[in-house]
Amino acid sequence: MIIMENNMKRNKLFAKYAKHPKHTYEIQETLSYHDDTDREPDIIFPYSGRNRGKSFEIAAQCLADAWYDDKQLAYIRRHVNTIGDIEKYFADKTQFIKDMTDNQAEGITMQKGILYFYKWVENEKTGSMRKDLIKQLGYSFSVSKEGSYRSLQYPEVYNAIYEEVLTSDGYLSGEPDKFLN
Repeated sequence: MIIMENNMKRNKLFAKYAKHPKHTYEIQETLSYHDDTDREPDIIFPYSGRNRGKSFEIAAQCLADAWYDDKQLAYIRRHVNTIGDIEKYFADKTQFIKDMTDNQAEGITMQKGILYFYKWVENEKTGSMRKDLIKQLGYSFSVSKEGSYRSLQYPEVYNAIYEEVLTSDGYLSGEPDKFLN
């Protein structure tokens, strides 16, 4: 019963965000592609015009998988992510996160390489604000430090986003192999 309620809520949530005029990319179109083997793709590289909502759509689906179904996310970039980098990447999804979590969370942050949903709370004694970590979202990885993760296990990770794969700044030596490792 809870799963049905979550799926109904998830459908309504995405219907709301699909109405945005710049949201013309639907991940389901890509995921529904099947070749003659009838297998679903393991790795996809969405490549199309800018400002179609690709990054938002993909990240929002991964956030929903983590929130509703405990399918964690591996957020991957070429170089090491800072807390600021993580928070800026997810900043345009603040209202989406609030809607999805019924205001239980309002953003994404990182602590020691682990990504979390968080909510700002006020310290009653001092009046200062702090981030209350609500639920683990997943992990942050950098391809440049691939050797640090190679032998570790992440069984709860279901989705991976490798953001800004195409670059004009140059690629790492052996980048495809490092990414796959």
